[in-house]
Amino acid sequence: GYNYSYIKDKKLQLVTLDVKDENVKKKVEWYFSNGQFIYSEQVWTDITTGKIIDNEEFYAADGHLIAWVKSNNKEADNTSQEFKDCEKQLIAYTDKLKAGCK
Repeated sequence: GYNYSYIKDKKLQLVTLDVKDENVKKKVEWYFSNGQFIYSEQVWTDITTGKIIDNEEFYAADGHLIAWVKSNNKEADNTSQEFKDCEKQLIAYTDKLKAGCK
């Protein structure tokens, strides 16, 4: 697979990850504005059938996850432990992405 980073005016704008893992194509994009993570989308596609098997969206503001739309187009409960765990992992990973592009 590959990892593509777009930087403008020394600030990270976009990171795209595109990987083939066995029979699944995994594409994830992270968007940034003014150096802050604002949005991510992951789309996992079955290579054999072309069917999307996972599609999730993550919205962030001020360093916090504010919404998570799961594959079933249902928004995750932002008071649930699952949401809080996702936020912790996602924010930590986007911080790692930003640090890797300096």
